[in-house]
Amino acid sequence: MVKGLKTMKKFKLLGLVLIGSLGITACTSKLNNISSDGKVEVNEANLVWPEISKATNNAIFPDVRDLMSIAKGMSRDEIYDLIREPHFFEVVWSREWNYVFKFRNADKTVRICQFKVIFDKNRVAQEFFFKPKNCLNEKFDISADALFDFDKGDITDIKPQGKVRLDQLADHLRNLRFSYQVILTGYTDRLGNSDYNQVLSEKRARSVGEYLEMKGIPSSFITYKGKGDRFPIRYCIDYDREDLIKCLAPNRRVNVEIKSLRY
Repeated sequence: MVKGLKTMKKFKLLGLVLIGSLGITACTSKLNNISSDGKVEVNEANLVWPEISKATNNAIFPDVRDLMSIAKGMSRDEIYDLIREPHFFEVVWSREWNYVFKFRNADKTVRICQFKVIFDKNRVAQEFFFKPKNCLNEKFDISADALFDFDKGDITDIKPQGKVRLDQLADHLRNLRFSYQVILTGYTDRLGNSDYNQVLSEKRARSVGEYLEMKGIPSSFITYKGKGDRFPIRYCIDYDREDLIKCLAPNRRVNVEIKSLRY
């Protein structure tokens, strides 16, 4: 059975080679300069990437566990076994394989990223790149007003709708299949004195972290900090207090950054 599967895989690769040969001239003009030991000869910012519209396969949701298993020193067959054939006309002659992947965000939207594998002259994988570079990372704000009443920040103060939002975040984190760190940063508006706002922003970020821990996210995965009333994203003047509080609402937030520890 194993021998049969290997034979089928070789036939599939051969078929892709024959198809790819029809467009090889167009393909090779787009290749990066790669040294014999499998290093691209430009910095990462100047890498050449194929146009997504020219992909031979539609963007796919990869099995992230397989993607994380890819490592320097793997053969093309091993790469193929994990993430299948490249999504462009690249098989035998190309020293790089390019893919188009989809990943689901915490808010259920989808982001599209490109992934590149660089091979040496012996067709052994040596380097890997994502476009955008930090593709697996996510960064977004959660409104503090959705989480807490005004001037509140303890974990017992989290509103029911805030718990729903944090439950969704915890579920998203539990479903990630790669090592990550969650950085929580609290912010306040400019009302009150700066020292008080600093303490309140830290308290809110810590409460969000403690809530995520209660939902099964390891504390070692979470860091938190507060930045008080610094870095506002909205400026408001000439309002009475009630309207000013409403106007400054976007500044009251907890920023969530999910950082992959690999790519």
